[in-house]
Amino acid sequence: MTGLLTFLVALPSLAADRDKFIGTWKLVSIEDHRPDRATSRMQLGPHPIGYIMYDRSGHMCVEILDPDRPKWASGESNYHPTEAELRSTEDGLVAYCGRFEVNQKEKFVVHHVELELVPNEIGADRKRHYRFTGNRLELSPSPDMKLTWERVK
Repeated sequence: MTGLLTFLVALPSLAADRDKFIGTWKLVSIEDHRPDRATSRMQLGPHPIGYIMYDRSGHMCVEILDPDRPKWASGESNYHPTEAELRSTEDGLVAYCGRFEVNQKEKFVVHHVELELVPNEIGADRKRHYRFTGNRLELSPSPDMKLTWERVK
């Protein structure tokens, strides 16, 4: 009985950080000090913009892009981009959705990728260490990289 009581008392604290994730967050900054960042797929320019959303059902979605990506030459409603235009679009965009889980004890969230721009990444698990500071959320996919998000009100 003592074990069950301890479990039940701990439930509110285990749910606390997960509840803090719920909502919409706007990208404030990306700090990227990885040695291979120049060759990384994530080439988002000097002023990337983006949103990340977490909902109560346990799903998340993120999109970050380089707002300075070149526009396609075709201005029609039926776009016909060149191969180079398609490549620049892909290089300047990170987008995926899926389920998420929070490990409050070790302070990380796992994004279980179900939809992704790159087909090979579907099914991947992306672990991010997190920290909440006021109305901000910091996510670190690696020790050399940090994304800071601000809660949208």
